[in-house]
Amino acid sequence: MSMWTTFGGLGPRSSVAQGEGVTLLRPAYLGELAYNPANGLLYASNDGNFSAAVIDPKSASVVANVRLTGFPWGIAFSSTLDEAFVGNSSGTTISVFNYKTDALVSTINAQVTTSGIAFDPANGRLYAASATARSVQVIDPASRSVVATVMLPTIPEEILYDPSNGMIYVGLYGTSLVPGEKVAVVDPSTNSVVKTIPVGYYPQGLGYDAVDGYVLSLGSSSGNLAVIKDSTDSVVANVTLGSGSGPFAVAFDSGNGMAYVSLSSENKVAVVSLSTFSVATTIPVAPVTQGITFDPGTGNVYVASTSGFVQIIDTTSNAVSGTIGASPLTVGYSVFGEPGYAPLQLSFMQNGVLTKSPVPPGGLHVYADSGSTWAVQQVLNGSQASRRWATNGVTSGVVGPPELLNFTYYEQVPIYFGYSAAGGSPPQPPSIRGVEFGKAASLPADSASWVDRGTSYQYPGTLQAASSSVERWALTGNGSGVALSAGSVNQEYYHQFSYTISYRSVGMGFVPSPTLTMTYFGNVTSTKLPNPLITSQSSYWMDAGKSWSVTNPIPAGTAGERWYSARTASGTVANAASLNLTYQLQYQLSVAASPTNGGSVSPDGGWYAPGTTVELAATPASGWRLIGWNVSAGAPSSGQATNESVTLLSPTAVVAQFSLGVVTTTTPAGGGGIPEFPGQVVATAMIAVLIAAAYLAVRRQKSRRTLKG
Repeated sequence: MSMWTTFGGLGPRSSVAQGEGVTLLRPAYLGELAYNPANGLLYASNDGNFSAAVIDPKSASVVANVRLTGFPWGIAFSSTLDEAFVGNSSGTTISVFNYKTDALVSTINAQVTTSGIAFDPANGRLYAASATARSVQVIDPASRSVVATVMLPTIPEEILYDPSNGMIYVGLYGTSLVPGEKVAVVDPSTNSVVKTIPVGYYPQGLGYDAVDGYVLSLGSSSGNLAVIKDSTDSVVANVTLGSGSGPFAVAFDSGNGMAYVSLSSENKVAVVSLSTFSVATTIPVAPVTQGITFDPGTGNVYVASTSGFVQIIDTTSNAVSGTIGASPLTVGYSVFGEPGYAPLQLSFMQNGVLTKSPVPPGGLHVYADSGSTWAVQQVLNGSQASRRWATNGVTSGVVGPPELLNFTYYEQVPIYFGYSAAGGSPPQPPSIRGVEFGKAASLPADSASWVDRGTSYQYPGTLQAASSSVERWALTGNGSGVALSAGSVNQEYYHQFSYTISYRSVGMGFVPSPTLTMTYFGNVTSTKLPNPLITSQSSYWMDAGKSWSVTNPIPAGTAGERWYSARTASGTVANAASLNLTYQLQYQLSVAASPTNGGSVSPDGGWYAPGTTVELAATPASGWRLIGWNVSAGAPSSGQATNESVTLLSPTAVVAQFSLGVVTTTTPAGGGGIPEFPGQVVATAMIAVLIAAAYLAVRRQKSRRTLKG
């Protein structure tokens, strides 16, 4: 294929209209590459779309695409006409476009297919090589017509204008009838071949060294670079590039005196020193390299690839420094967990085609179309509903500058984190602490979450957002576990209120510790309240809606003694409370009548503070009379008064003794006898005797009155 060349007066560089987001037309098979000194832009033939891509090397971006009339092969520029001319290997037309407007303005009928094209600024003519006609067509671009034909001894491939001697050089490859691989020298003044120079087999590319006056010819099949001195038209050196290396195109860097040769079969660029005629180094590049050119404005070499992009070579370091039209993606990944997954797969656009490539353990390096999207799986293949390998990283993007993509995947299992609440629903559910994608995470309740396998989870001990110092929703148990397999977890919370309880005693003695009975996490529990001399008060969490009680009264060590508080010491937990109990020692006063049908005593008895005086009253039943009082811990009382005063200095028992009454008759003043016991018949002597006997029997019973101080 031909190198795209330009010669002519160097005018000021013209601006090229650019559109936002201009990209290469896809598929883009970039073959040849040329630099236009008139505007400082690069032009790449796009065989996939019959177009030429316009590239701004300063911004390293595609700024326009020019549609052509056929398969592009070779380009030449005329700075006088501001036009570019593109050969056509699939038809007889040559495309003409204005490189200031990037618009196709005309076509030229070359009468034959063309495989290379050159412009002679000295005479203003175009020279187009035709492999099918074995000729060079001489064209007047002004009139858009063929003005002469130069016949060649064999098939032409490349064509080049040498501004030093004004000659046209044409690479020729032999046939079975006309063997020999040569470069023909055409004199534009006579339009005739004046010399042929033997070179390497199948001369694929031609280049020019303006510093040394060398014409450079590549032997595509022989793998060599023939250096021709244009003053003598003789080969002065042959540089071996390697058999099978497939040299395609050559560019000369006037800054460092090196020739850069694209080796399409090896995906390399050979850097050849034209002072020592040897390969100084090779530069790895992307497949498949073809066209190559040098930009004196940036000092870089540019290499076109049939994969649809242009690579930039920094001639100072002799290394690839960037790409245009595509960008390298380097993809790697790691997995935390057990095996069972399929390899990560990268999806990307490569030259307009969606490509999917598995990422090997050592990583993957590809070139993706600039501006297109790339993507990897959020969840690796091989994952199931009960187990997966997933990442939370960004798994898609737009291809821009060279990028290193590294993904981390975690083996995860789904766990449903449920909860229930006793004693009322909390205003806010719990937030469970777990591990997702290698980091601590807050997991919602009543839903399933994918958590990293083998990591711990923890329910909160209390629902902080809904709890305070006096009210809480508290967890029973520790609420923790390890995520090993898919499943569900349920934890129970209890609505609880805080009760602050204190107690003390007044009066004599020390009150024994009362017992608190309450419901705690669904279980009824009893606990002794601490000694108030040691702990003034204690707080207890109690389940809401459940009953509670504190011992009241508290039995003392002696029968008939107790400690009692007048405060309410039981109830149902409905809110937080503070309970202060004051206990006082009490003695029991027991009151009885003997016999029980002989009468009654009031009050009935009860519990009284020490030193309390209680007035008792006896009321005999009909036919009975009080004959005395028996008071414990004291001498019997023979008094028959119906009222008795008792002061409690210890537990006290009082018995009112009754006896059947004796009938007497009293005659009140004024006459008329009224019985002492109304409604009774006058007793006979026998009855009187019986009553007397009963009275004596009662008197024989011991009666004691006990008054304790």
